[in-house]
Amino acid sequence: SSDIDGSVQNIGKNRVRGLELSAAGSLTDQWDIWAGYTYLDPKVLKYQSRNRDGTFNVFDGNQTKFVAKHSANVWTTYRVLPDWTVGTGLTYVGKRMVNDANTLQLPSHLIWDAMVRWDINKHVDLQLNVNNITDARSYDASHVGLFANVGYGRSATLNANFRY
Repeated sequence: SSDIDGSVQNIGKNRVRGLELSAAGSLTDQWDIWAGYTYLDPKVLKYQSRNRDGTFNVFDGNQTKFVAKHSANVWTTYRVLPDWTVGTGLTYVGKRMVNDANTLQLPSHLIWDAMVRWDINKHVDLQLNVNNITDARSYDASHVGLFANVGYGRSATLNANFRY
């Protein structure tokens, strides 16, 4: 909350109830999959802010800021050859409110990623990741609806992993 003088105060009462489901397994000896879904009910139980004129805004019952009600992900890998693995996955984040009045929101987004890994030997592998393949617009944070941080765009990374 921001008071008349611009100070920030931790006041009010919020509650988040929800459910998280996940599954992981191997469909074949070469094919693995991981999936998850989260439902959250972020609720403002009690909160009001004072206006400059001394009146109050009451936000009881609104959705708590910055918390998506729905999010989900799925990731799968497939070993196409003994030394080569490919993988792909999707991450979904639902809309999030960014102000107490619930009049401003960050939109939902869906991000698609992929990878390919070459196991050179039992100690070394190279992995290429391509993130946000479709260059989808996403927002990873907001500051009280005044501005939003844009999430990462399409990118690629090449990693060498060493094990001993």
